[in-house]
Amino acid sequence: MKKYNHIIWKLLAFIIIIFPSMFLVSCEDEIDDSLPPVIEKVRLTDPETADQAIETAGLGQIIVIVGRNFHNLQEVHINGMLTRFNPTLATDTHIIIAVDDDTPTLATDPDVPNNVTVVTKAGQASAELVVLPPPPRINSISNEFAQAGETLTIKGLYFFFVEEVIFPGEIISTEFETSANGRELYVVVPEGIEDAGSVVVVTESGSVDSAPRWRFNDKTGMFCNFQDINPFGAWGDKPVLGYSDPDPIEEGGAYVRVHETNIPTEMWWDNNMVIPTDGVNWPEPTSDNPADYAIKFEFYTVTPWNSGWFEVNLGWTYFFKLMPWNTPEDPAKYWLVDPDSRINFNTNGWQTYIIPMNRFRLKPENEPDGDVIPSMGEFDWIGGMVMAFQNPDPPRGLTINELHLLFDNFRLVRIVD
Repeated sequence: MKKYNHIIWKLLAFIIIIFPSMFLVSCEDEIDDSLPPVIEKVRLTDPETADQAIETAGLGQIIVIVGRNFHNLQEVHINGMLTRFNPTLATDTHIIIAVDDDTPTLATDPDVPNNVTVVTKAGQASAELVVLPPPPRINSISNEFAQAGETLTIKGLYFFFVEEVIFPGEIISTEFETSANGRELYVVVPEGIEDAGSVVVVTESGSVDSAPRWRFNDKTGMFCNFQDINPFGAWGDKPVLGYSDPDPIEEGGAYVRVHETNIPTEMWWDNNMVIPTDGVNWPEPTSDNPADYAIKFEFYTVTPWNSGWFEVNLGWTYFFKLMPWNTPEDPAKYWLVDPDSRINFNTNGWQTYIIPMNRFRLKPENEPDGDVIPSMGEFDWIGGMVMAFQNPDPPRGLTINELHLLFDNFRLVRIVD
């Protein structure tokens, strides 16, 4: 409230100096209390644009409602919400008011009226005004190596009034669609992207950069791509490398394939379902805080996945359970299987997965619920990473008719500036 009053009184002082006539009413003027209000336009407070009407306004923005017969002003509604006003900033022809931060927008109510309404003793008047939602936010990008012509799904908030999506190298895509709730953006990857970098979503409300957590076409920190960087060596006859489509980076590239059928419950180890790496050349961390880093990779569920997990271990000391079909109530305790939350997980193509380093923990008994990895300095002695598939006993585990997964592009990257 103090901040609001401070802004209003500064604005009042400014406008009185610049437009004193707004606040001077001649004793000879006769005001007819029976005339209903009329809104002629809504504009900004900038004197240089006083003759320009606006169609949109942002949350927290101060606007001027211009018209006549605003005397005896009782209420102002913006998108149906009663909005407070300062009587000292309301005259017969002008009302200066701030769009409240809680004003409904498309992000909170798809049926907002998109208008401003003035109510006096003699009646009411409305004018069109679209209140813009907050600037967009990016929570995830479906595939950091999506190819030209493929559809990239960006998840987040406030994807309304999107104008363009900018890829590395300032390559712009205007071929996109958004979900009705503004939480997903589907954009076709344009041709000609050669640089690595971030994805920027530009809307009328503002823009958002996907970096540093999510980047595009960036091979920084790669420690296993099963091609020129390949510390993988199978411990059994499987898993095997694939050398044809689909590959997330290039046609004909290599990836590792895990493909088994009739997997029983209580299956705790099978060399044919282990992805080991050894002698990894880990990138040099620039921060010692594990929360600043993550292991990323792309994976592809050829068949839906709904039971079992890959136990990912670093140096046989720090562990993580990869089971995206499990959606526990507390994501921080991801190792707790909730059979009621089980889904048939499907990536629908290559998908980027991210494991923050502070999710890796010691495993005092059977679960990775011990202390988190203490520092990035642990990579001085961690020789490699091993992923071993396990399928637990019921009800946590189910018999798996077919498990068919592809993995590629393991990398250690910084996700916090």
